[in-house]
Amino acid sequence: MNKIKRILVPMSFSQSSLNAMETAIAMCKRHNATLYLLNVLETEDMIPTAGMNVPTVELVLEMEISRSENLKTLARKVRNSHNIACYAQLENGFTPYIICSKAELLNCDLIVMGHNSHKSLKTYLSGSHIYKVMKHANCPVLTVPANAPSLEFKNILFPVRPVAGILEKYQFIEPIINKNKASVLLFGAANKSSSDFERVKKIVSRTEAQLSMTETPVDHEYYWGKQIAETIIERGKKTKADLIVMTTTLSRSLKRFFIEEYAKKMISNPSIPVLSIKPRGYNGGKNYETKLMLRTPVLS
Repeated sequence: MNKIKRILVPMSFSQSSLNAMETAIAMCKRHNATLYLLNVLETEDMIPTAGMNVPTVELVLEMEISRSENLKTLARKVRNSHNIACYAQLENGFTPYIICSKAELLNCDLIVMGHNSHKSLKTYLSGSHIYKVMKHANCPVLTVPANAPSLEFKNILFPVRPVAGILEKYQFIEPIINKNKASVLLFGAANKSSSDFERVKKIVSRTEAQLSMTETPVDHEYYWGKQIAETIIERGKKTKADLIVMTTTLSRSLKRFFIEEYAKKMISNPSIPVLSIKPRGYNGGKNYETKLMLRTPVLS
């Protein structure tokens, strides 16, 4: 069983990032984990475009001091109010790269990010920091809706698809299930034109047996069709799920294209927290620094 002992929350001091922090605080209390609050100053934002004034050294220094004081004050309040270990982390650079590299450096088990519902769907899917982090981070990523923090996960929707990573997904959420005393709905889903019906049923059956051994309330449903992501999200709303657990198998090959689209559709869901877990052996962070520094199209 995996343990959640270090949680990283990127902080912009927006309401969505504060919601993510509150969600992470609740998780830290349940799992006896350490919380890291990370603020990143986008160096790209400091490069003036035509007609803009060049930022002075004094202005940049003032911004550094202000954000440092704000983040350290916030971390101190969290420690004093919630009696958990909480540390401030300040960095400059390209935000997705900093988040991924910092999570790896701190050996974090989870990244919790706030969902910005004010962005257009097109902008969110093509250029969001969340999708880039989810794609390249070496640990699972939890996205939290912008409207409110998610303080507990009592009703978990667990989609089962014919892709790698089901074992990793179950192993990671097992402590979440136990700490929240949650019930689980296994939702077997596959494309109707595929030959994966029996495979999905077997995976659901084995996972249900594992959950039953721990006396976890568990049920199952099936869906065969093309609108997998949309159906999962709609089912989550109807069952009042407070967490959807997603396996992200991401590749630029044609074979995996629709799995990548599935992931994009799932994280664009603005109302239910989504936990994304990559299969063991998938290294989205490999050569990531080079990709980010060059800002190549592969980052889309």
